[in-house]
Amino acid sequence: MLTHNHPARWNFALTDPRHVDNSFFIDDIRTACCGNLREIRAITPRYRYVMRRPAAGWDKNYFDKVIQPAYIKYRDLVRREFYSKINKGLMTGEQAEANHFHEIWSRIANETGIDYIREEI
Repeated sequence: MLTHNHPARWNFALTDPRHVDNSFFIDDIRTACCGNLREIRAITPRYRYVMRRPAAGWDKNYFDKVIQPAYIKYRDLVRREFYSKINKGLMTGEQAEANHFHEIWSRIANETGIDYIREEI
C-alpha cells in the first residue's frame, strides 16, 4: 500500500477549490500497477482518494492495455465536457481543474470495475 499527499496544490488560497481537491495523477496509478500494490491513496486537505487493485491483479501490461487507453479516452471527454460547462457558466475554471482527475478516475472505475473512492476527511 502506498499513501502520499499532493501538497503542490496547497499553495492556492483556502477558498480556491483547487486547494482541497486533486485525485490521482496517471503516474500514481502506473506506479500502483507496476508495483502490484494492493492499494494506493492520495491525501488532500479535504479528501482521501483510494484505488484498490482489482481481484485479478494489475501490472504493467494491465496499465498499458486497460488503464492508459481508458485514461486517454476519459481525459479528453471530461476536458470537452468541462470546457462546455465553463462556457455555459455552469462551472468555473478552478472547479474544473479541481475535479478533473476525480471525474476521470470515477469513469475508469465504472468501466473497469476497479474500486475507486473519494471520501471527506
